[in-house]
Amino acid sequence: MGPRREGHPLDLETTADIPTAPYPGLVTLGATENGDLLLADLLHTGALLLDGAADDVLAVGRAMALEAGTCG
Repeated sequence: MGPRREGHPLDLETTADIPTAPYPGLVTLGATENGDLLLADLLHTGALLLDGAADDVLAVGRAMALEAGTCG
């Protein structure tokens, strides 16, 4: 194990300088045949239907949840 590091919570003054995500609900759905990313803004998408093989739909859903949970 490496050296132990002590953590300290950030105060409001320090966190005010941290930029927020410009599109907090933007998630990646996949890519086109050309390699261009397919993105969805979940804050403005009323409903999203994922269709395909069950394993693929589950993988995309999990990836979207992970990305949405870390992009804000």
